[in-house]
Amino acid sequence: MANKEPKKFGKKHGLRVGLLIAVILPALSSRALASGTSSLPNLPVPNAMPWIAPADQLLNGSSADIVGFHEIPTSQPPQNLRFERMGIEDGLSHSAVWKILQDSEGYMWFGTQDGLNRYDGHTFTVYRHDPEDPQSLRDDYISAIYEDRSGVLWVGTQLGWLERYDREQDRFIAFDIGTWITAVHEDRSGLLWVGGQGGLYRFDRELGQGTLVMSERGWVEVIYEDRAGQLWIGTEAGYFSTRDRSTG
Repeated sequence: MANKEPKKFGKKHGLRVGLLIAVILPALSSRALASGTSSLPNLPVPNAMPWIAPADQLLNGSSADIVGFHEIPTSQPPQNLRFERMGIEDGLSHSAVWKILQDSEGYMWFGTQDGLNRYDGHTFTVYRHDPEDPQSLRDDYISAIYEDRSGVLWVGTQLGWLERYDREQDRFIAFDIGTWITAVHEDRSGLLWVGGQGGLYRFDRELGQGTLVMSERGWVEVIYEDRAGQLWIGTEAGYFSTRDRSTG
């Protein structure tokens, strides 16, 4: 469940981490610059936030990021970009942000070393492990965030928990994969794949279990499906291999 008053952590394990979220804002008009206006516009509510097309809906040669720059021709990059910084002083649970996702409802999700953050354009809602709440996150170190085609949010953690977020009940249902999770992907057939320190796993939603299908390539950092339906697996050892799903 969400913690209403997130703790402010600036250091972890003696290492100061200076990563803050930056939201790119449009450049001010020349008139505003001339008049010395420095106030920033109010951030939008979730449904009005810039939409990012899913990877399978992007046009050839297009790109996307969290601020909707896929609408700007790559031959004409935006000029004079302005950044608004948001950090722990604004409610972010930790300054080390490892994963970012915008879901189908417009919310921004940030996975950090100390909690999962949901941002609605105005405030952060922080989700952490609560020992007294079995429906809270099992682990605060968030290393993967993914939304499937049904709108279900999946969260992977350092301790090997794959957590399914129940939006209606605002709770998490945890499945033990048993390895540090760094990637989650649903293929076009509906299979859910999980990548982690132990290799590549196929997750059975009905049984709630993950089956290891590849370990010889090492830690799986990224999973991608091309237009032909082929899975591409990237690992920390430098391998980039494909997987034939007809063999399991």
